[in-house]
Amino acid sequence: MRDELAGQLAQLRDLTGRSLRELARDINASSSSLSRYFAGQAVPPWPTVVALCKVAGRDPRPLREVWERAKDAPQTNQAVALQVRNDLPHDVTAFTGRRTELDLLADAARSTSLVAIDGMGGVGKTALAVHAAHLLTPDFPDGQLYLDLHGFTPGRERLEPVEALRVLLGALGLPPARIPDGLAERAALWRSELATRRAIVLLDNAVDAEQVGPLLSGAGRSFVVVTSRRRMVELDGVQPISLDVLPGEEAARLFVESAGGDRPGDVAEVLRRCGNLPLAIRVAAARLRHRPAWTLDTLVERLRDGDLTVSEVFEMSLRQLDPAQRRMFRLLGLVPGEDIDAYGAAALAGIPLPNAR
Repeated sequence: MRDELAGQLAQLRDLTGRSLRELARDINASSSSLSRYFAGQAVPPWPTVVALCKVAGRDPRPLREVWERAKDAPQTNQAVALQVRNDLPHDVTAFTGRRTELDLLADAARSTSLVAIDGMGGVGKTALAVHAAHLLTPDFPDGQLYLDLHGFTPGRERLEPVEALRVLLGALGLPPARIPDGLAERAALWRSELATRRAIVLLDNAVDAEQVGPLLSGAGRSFVVVTSRRRMVELDGVQPISLDVLPGEEAARLFVESAGGDRPGDVAEVLRRCGNLPLAIRVAAARLRHRPAWTLDTLVERLRDGDLTVSEVFEMSLRQLDPAQRRMFRLLGLVPGEDIDAYGAAALAGIPLPNAR
């Protein structure tokens, strides 16, 4: 019954041509309440229905019977209407290490609503987030949602927030007719929907905080995990987790498990060529796994010749840098050793110290 009333209320909303905020002002109701009415989560008072009809230029009397049936319907119907959906990608095979980060995510899921995992391309942000989300699924029984925002996907435009919200609301089971057009209205409806659920939402491959902000939950017990190559310092209350390359022992274990076992040769040299990056390690191990006649020395030779196609992963990161930043990045790659301070970087690039910092 509530769905029938909500559908007719949504039609009235469309007839007004006004935003959710404008409607809330004109009929003296809150935006969050209107979102619940249009989503079928609550039945509005009859005066609110009358006020909405007046703004839309329609007679409220034909709605009276529908409103009374919805008002008298058992509230347990709403619980049945909630759809549970699991969109999580397949968990990573041979997931290795990251014990500290997994513990941080598990603790955060009990104490906060938002975690942002940052790190360079190929460092394993998505693998960690997906693995953690699978482990946390029993704690979030009302849904496990995944959305790739394509912030750094080669050949793809980033997913804008208004479109991302359309996809997320659709994943919760809302029909297209009940999803408003505006960004603010969709964001309000999204927060309202999440407020009634205990769900985990994984927003993968975000470009910046501006893209993520409208997709965050408000009230309620849902848990949002964001992955990005940038630190989300602009997001209020976010719990950050920054990933580095794998330690040597964990990198070696990942390589051996992904390659299907030990092979003769120098594992350390393979890992050095891969920079201990999980993505590069998995790509190299996959090459070896599909070539039983190869030794590790054969693989090292191929890696030395540049036979490792992960360059596109880094190309998207480089495009986000301005010319001065790209120049500094290239110069830092020429520095011998593993460290350099701001004074050395300034001398290297021939620029003032504040610019180097």
